[in-house]
Amino acid sequence: MAAERVRVPITPATKVADLLESWPELEEVLIAQAPAFRRLRNPVLRRTVARVATLEQAAGVGGVPVRELVAALRRAAGIDSAAPQGETAAESASEASTPPEWLDPGRVTSTLDADALLDAGVVPLGRVNDQVRALGAGELLRIDSGFRPVPLIEALGKQGHRCFVRETAAGRFETFVDQARQGPGPGPLHRFFSADHLRLDDLLRRATEGMGPVDLALFGAFRAGLLRHIGMEEKVLFAAAREARGGEPLPIAERLRVDHGAIAALLVPTPTRALVAQVLSILGPHNRREEEPDGVYDACDRALGRAAAERLASELREFPEPPLKPYNDGPAVMGHIAANLELARRQWIESDAGER
Repeated sequence: MAAERVRVPITPATKVADLLESWPELEEVLIAQAPAFRRLRNPVLRRTVARVATLEQAAGVGGVPVRELVAALRRAAGIDSAAPQGETAAESASEASTPPEWLDPGRVTSTLDADALLDAGVVPLGRVNDQVRALGAGELLRIDSGFRPVPLIEALGKQGHRCFVRETAAGRFETFVDQARQGPGPGPLHRFFSADHLRLDDLLRRATEGMGPVDLALFGAFRAGLLRHIGMEEKVLFAAAREARGGEPLPIAERLRVDHGAIAALLVPTPTRALVAQVLSILGPHNRREEEPDGVYDACDRALGRAAAERLASELREFPEPPLKPYNDGPAVMGHIAANLELARRQWIESDAGER
C-alpha cells in the first residue's frame, strides 16, 4: 500500500518550495495572486530562493497581505480558509517611506539588475554578496528589480548590512545597500563558518554557470570543500558546543546531522544539474538555520565564549579536506540518496508542524 503523501501545513511560515512540492495543484493559484509571482516559473528561482523564502516573505515580494495570500491558498486546497491569527512580520514591518540619512544616490558606485540575472539563470544573492564585499568606505550598491526583493533584503540584514528599498514606478524597485555593519556583529565561529558558506556558494555558482554540463573541476573543489565543512561541524564544532554546555548537545544538532547525511549522499554520483538542484534543496534551508540570528553558530559562540571561540576558529583553518572517492552512479547509490532525502525533508516538516 502506497504511503500517504505528507502535506505541509499552509501558514505564513511555510516555505514556497515546500508548498509547491506538497501541493503542486496550488502553483497557478499562487501565481495568480500577484504579477511578481510569475517568476516562480523560473527554474533558478524555484531551486534556490523558493527553497528558503516563506509565504510571508513572498507576500512582501508580491505586495499582497499575507493573510489574504494564505487564505486564498487554503481555500483552493479545500481546507479551512481562515489564516492563522496573530500579526506577521510582513504586515507589521511596513516599508520605510523616508530615506535614511546614509542614503545618498551620488554614492552609488555599483548597480545590479536582479531581473536580468534571474533571466540568465544566475542567483542574485551570490552576485550581490560579491559586489557588497567590493564596496569601499562610503560607497553604495543599487539593485534594480521588478519585485520587492524581501528575501534578499533579509539575508543582507542578517549579515549586518543596511538596506533601503523604494518603489520608483509601478512594479519597479530600487534597493540600496551599504557595506557598513550595525552593532557588534556575529561572533568568531559564526564569521568563520558563514565565510566558508559564501566560498562554497561561489564555487557551486561558477560550476553551474551557463546551460551546459556541470564543470567537474569546480564541482570537485565544491565537493571537497563541502565535505570538509561537514567534517568541521560534525567532528569539532558540535563536540565543542556539547562540552561547553556541560555535556548537553545543541537541540538541533541531530537534525543537522541528518541533513549532512543527505548532502553527503548527493555528492557520491557524478554531478548533474538535477542533482545540484537536490543539493540546494537541502543546503539552502540548512545554511539558513545555522546562520540566522540565534541560530546554530550564534549558539556555539555563546556556549564557548569569545576567547575560546576565537581559538577554535583559528584551529579550524588547518582542518584538512577529506580524501575523495571516485564518483559512483550505481543503482544502490540512487536508492540511498532517495532514502536520505526523504528522511531529511520529513524531519523538518514534522518538526515545523509540531512547533505550530
